[in-house]
Amino acid sequence: MENLEYRLNDSFDGYPALFQYKNLDTAELACRMSCEYYIKAGQVYRVVSSAVEPYENCILYVEKEGSNIPFPDERMYKGITLEIREFISRDSSPLIEVLEFKYHAQALKYLQSDFIYTKDCGKQDTFHELELMYTEIDEDRGNYVFYGKRTGLKIHK
Repeated sequence: MENLEYRLNDSFDGYPALFQYKNLDTAELACRMSCEYYIKAGQVYRVVSSAVEPYENCILYVEKEGSNIPFPDERMYKGITLEIREFISRDSSPLIEVLEFKYHAQALKYLQSDFIYTKDCGKQDTFHELELMYTEIDEDRGNYVFYGKRTGLKIHK
């Protein structure tokens, strides 16, 4: 089991710990460390660096980006879920698909991918390619999010 701390990237204040997670399984730790953004208590944090300290304590150093402004289609989740959103702008990223997983290891492959493929609405055997813009973990809603831009490539089964 692994420990993880989110620390504010503030050398003048001694990198204060913001949030701590104890006894995470390795796959959940890897999912969290794959995300560039972290949302907690309405605040958006951007991960700027990471470290593994002695005794396997993992650290994510973050900077405050501002308050989280939810999208109208956001909802709460239970379990391990990944929203796939089409990134148009910070203000507009429509939901394309929600994937549910039994294990964090299943979500990890999406969070670490540069390209993923989503089903074309109404066309069972057609998929659109999305290129990764960034990923986040939204603690407030209990899910991961993959933001991607459509590349224009379609794959037909």
